[in-house]
Amino acid sequence: MTFELQNLVDELKIYRHGIQRHMSVFSHTSRGERLALYQLASILPPNARALEIGSHIGSSALFICAGLARVNGHLICVDTWMNETMPDGAKDTFAEFQANTAPYRSMITQIRKMSGEITDADIGGPLDFAFIDGDHGEVAVREDFRRVAPWVKVGGYIAFHDLDPLFPGVSIVFGEALASGSWQIVRIVRSLAVLRRVS
Repeated sequence: MTFELQNLVDELKIYRHGIQRHMSVFSHTSRGERLALYQLASILPPNARALEIGSHIGSSALFICAGLARVNGHLICVDTWMNETMPDGAKDTFAEFQANTAPYRSMITQIRKMSGEITDADIGGPLDFAFIDGDHGEVAVREDFRRVAPWVKVGGYIAFHDLDPLFPGVSIVFGEALASGSWQIVRIVRSLAVLRRVS
């Protein structure tokens, strides 16, 4: 399928699912990647629990929550909301995140700290899905994965954003996860790679 045809198919799916209104929020994730996040969240088990590391201004959280709403799920968003690692420079984006995600406020727990500081008490139990999209440096991605992976149930998912040569740290940690034998590739959509925990 050509890139143009895939974009058209994605647009049709976005409209079919009624999530086009969320596309107005700026994102570094592509339309197809956001659609994939929605689709994955919508097939999670009832009362699913999900985690997002790196929430920026809330675009990906909107799509995850739209999917989780179909299964009565809940999303934990972890970010400093100070934009330290974003290309547009440091600034406080928390108010913008809150405004953008207001339709799902009751479904979101916001944890305003560095991902390396989150604890078992912050997470509150096993997860069905985790989306890692924080600092893309190799050390940071590895630490995020090592911290999050034990919380994800067998049969649950971890998605990495920016599996791309521009961000070798993401690719290296993704490869390490596969090499462990505990994770299998489920889907890759542009630079979004989804793994399923098998053991």
